[in-house]
Amino acid sequence: MTSNAYPNAGTIIAFPRKEGYSLAAAAGIYGNIYQESTGNPEATEIGGGGGEGLIQWTGTTPYPNANIITGNASTDLSTQLQDVLAWAKTNNASPSVMNAAVGNDPSTAAQYFETNAERAGTPDMSNRIAAAQAVYALGQQGKLGSGVSTSASTKSSTSSSGSAPLSNAANILEWVTDPAGKLALTVASPVGDSLAAIGKEFASIGKFFDQLILPETWIRIGACIGGVIMFIIGFMVLMHADESIESAAGKVAAGAMAA
Repeated sequence: MTSNAYPNAGTIIAFPRKEGYSLAAAAGIYGNIYQESTGNPEATEIGGGGGEGLIQWTGTTPYPNANIITGNASTDLSTQLQDVLAWAKTNNASPSVMNAAVGNDPSTAAQYFETNAERAGTPDMSNRIAAAQAVYALGQQGKLGSGVSTSASTKSSTSSSGSAPLSNAANILEWVTDPAGKLALTVASPVGDSLAAIGKEFASIGKFFDQLILPETWIRIGACIGGVIMFIIGFMVLMHADESIESAAGKVAAGAMAA
């Protein structure tokens, strides 16, 4: 096993290490990055969807640096890693918290970062764990390498027959079938794109449920239900008041006639 199978692993792991993350925690972060982009800062989502960069930002603005793809791979890698760690630190994955939570286990680190920071619609956790374990072992052996490359691993490159790049769905199927990247799996683009579209729908459902469990969501729901109940009560009180007024008016009229 060499670092060539894990693009930019040395440079990516060195960044969180300087910020205080342990080797295991940094490997877990890389495992997530590898699953999203194979470590390529210039990656854009194949087949559409708008995802960009190391963690395929989609629907959110990278912070604190929004300009994440400029064509300069070294600059973009550094910029995006700053954004990744800034996000992690505000989502229960700061160095001290994550180090304590994962110990020396890169597998736990990969799962922890995905759950707290990445929160992928379809995590394919086995791939994240496999990459984290691999680069952790390379790191222990001092074989992570250095430098910046925009070359994707064999998982996201074109097929050996020279056909068009695989769609996201095709890549996912390939990774699941062969996490080590030893099998060249080709899926026809129309089929792959269809599967990708289905995957995005499931991702949207996952995001809906993510929002559903947030406290502020239930506060809003409770306020809405409370408003409806108060409206019904008020309406019933007004109706009862109208009936009382009509009844009283009738009695007054009857008394006047009797007099």
